[in-house]
Amino acid sequence: MREDGGVTRAHPAEDQCLPRLLAQLVTSKYVDSLPLYRQEAMFERYGVRLPRATQAAWMIALTVVLQPLLNLMDERLRSSGYVRIDETRVQVLNSDKAPSALHWMWVRVAGPKNQRIILFGYDPSRGGEVADALIEGCSGYLQSDGYQAYEGVSERAGLLHVGCFAHARSGFSRRLKPCPTRSANKRARHMKRCGASMRFT
Repeated sequence: MREDGGVTRAHPAEDQCLPRLLAQLVTSKYVDSLPLYRQEAMFERYGVRLPRATQAAWMIALTVVLQPLLNLMDERLRSSGYVRIDETRVQVLNSDKAPSALHWMWVRVAGPKNQRIILFGYDPSRGGEVADALIEGCSGYLQSDGYQAYEGVSERAGLLHVGCFAHARSGFSRRLKPCPTRSANKRARHMKRCGASMRFT
């Protein structure tokens, strides 16, 4: 490891180690929610200097290397016949929008449990045109929460729009909270049976 954080390959075995290291960094950051500065500190404890700037540069470089795989996953998702979509707000510090403005991470899911495809896409907008682009070329079913834009998106794409049972159930849960204890317990038991009857894949 050089002083500037770069890697000096002195042995062919390092070519085999680097992909494993990159996989570890990516998994730790995006699956285990471990920021790069924490990973930097962890490596320091083992006597390895791996600055967060170097890690970030590797992450960016990986987007080019992995693009063909992402394209294939996107193609399979669009041809699956059943796509789930959702959007969630994220904070973006360096943006043309005001610091308090909302930005959005769009998530699409398709495929059976053992072959799941999950794709994330960022956009500063929550507009229906973003969803239009994300499901272009899809056929079959589009499942989402109650965000009204999805109804128009499904209609324009010729998809059958289906609701989300978990979101529907959460509405009942909210209404149970102010109920008397006995009534709430009875309704909660019914909801539990209702949930048990559903098969989530």
